[in-house]
Parts: sequence; C-alpha cells; structure tokens
Amino acid sequence: MLGLLGLFLFLAAFFVSPFLDGSEERAIEFGLRCIATAMGTWLAAGLLAGTMTWGSALSLAAFGGAMLGFAELVRRLG
Repeated sequence: MLGLLGLFLFLAAFFVSPFLDGSEERAIEFGLRCIATAMGTWLAAGLLAGTMTWGSALSLAAFGGAMLGFAELVRRLG
C-alpha cells in the first residue's frame, strides 16, 4: 500500500505540478518535493517489508535528500 502511495506521489510530480496556479518556480518546487516524498515513502515501504537492502535504502535516502535540497535552492533563488 505504501508503494502505491509513493507511485501516486511520483506521478503527481509530473501531472499535477503543471496545473498549479502561480509561478513556474512554485510548480518546480512542488514537483521536487513530491519526488522526495515518494522516495521517502518507498524507503519506508521497503524497510517495513524487509525487502530492501541497505545500499538501496541509502541511495533512496540520498536521492530524496538531493531533491529536497534542489527544491530549497529553487525556493531561495526564485
């Protein structure tokens, strides 16, 4: 169930963000935060199920953190 939630969050990053009111920076920030949340959800799902290796968990956490960092960068520069 958490895996499906992560999928829907990932898809929202691409299909919902273009329709947001406001600036393009806000839409990009929303998309990046959705991707980071999807990575965190997949991380939680894999760890709770016991099917994820530590290398995969570390890479998901790093990628999610990078997306949050890029979203903050867009917010500060925009």
